[in-house]
Amino acid sequence: KLRSVSLPVAIKGTSLTVKGGRANLYGGAGTMDLNVDLTKNTWKGRAEVKSADLKPLVKDAASLPGTVSGTVDLRLDMSGVAGRAFLVDITGFLKGRAVELSGFKVLDGVTKGKPLKIRDVSANFNLDGQELYILPGSRISAWPGDEVFRYLEASGSIRSSSGQDKAPLDLSCGGEVNLNALNAFLGAMRSLFKASILEGIKDPRSLATDILSGLIGGYSSQEFREISLHVGGTFESPVISKLKISEKGIGIGGDGLPSSPGEPRIRIKIDIPTGEGGGQEAEAGDQVKQQIVEGLLKQVVGGSD
Repeated sequence: KLRSVSLPVAIKGTSLTVKGGRANLYGGAGTMDLNVDLTKNTWKGRAEVKSADLKPLVKDAASLPGTVSGTVDLRLDMSGVAGRAFLVDITGFLKGRAVELSGFKVLDGVTKGKPLKIRDVSANFNLDGQELYILPGSRISAWPGDEVFRYLEASGSIRSSSGQDKAPLDLSCGGEVNLNALNAFLGAMRSLFKASILEGIKDPRSLATDILSGLIGGYSSQEFREISLHVGGTFESPVISKLKISEKGIGIGGDGLPSSPGEPRIRIKIDIPTGEGGGQEAEAGDQVKQQIVEGLLKQVVGGSD
């Protein structure tokens, strides 16, 4: 909430100014400077708040299916024309600390019902009329030893869909994540938000087969990997496409070495026909490739032998 407001206003000629304005916003210390040209009806200013409480701020600002807590610093450089909201331009920087997300069903399978804990959030953005641009370099970092992810990043645009044919989501995302957590997240997106994964692919096992068959080496579903993907579509029906998972090593264990005792193993059986005829080496190679893909598929999306 906004409390303890102090706005020293001065009018000189055709200019109205506020210098050194102060307030308490959701427990954080806020400052504001503003300059208004009364003849042109234009204005520009800067507002900052440090260590605001995220939980009540997010609750008042948006209707979400879960809770967001932590603290946030926010800086906004703003300009516009009085009475014309579509001409407002805002450039901002956000820094969140010790952020926790809880109660979001899309994350239940990812975190096994626990809150998703984030060490810090850094985001540069621009709000131009009805379009929000998340600028490159915006990033979420995990606490050391986190079992879900190490970092996530995003850039692109989010716009209001009212009266627009253009899909409101256009985000390029990436990061380093646990593969089991990634699979749980994609499954939840499909079931809860009717998301299209890799556009035409609907079967999650087909999705995983398509991903795994493009890799040179196998990997364990417990591993962390660099990923990238694109999020398009709308809030009601997002489309996740261009999903890529980085390669790591060549061996079945993902690091070029045999799997450790606690890691899943892949069994390979090769049937070599007897008798005359060529092509046996090619047939054996195809069997190995197919069984590796099937084994990795079972590790990522589950399934019995």
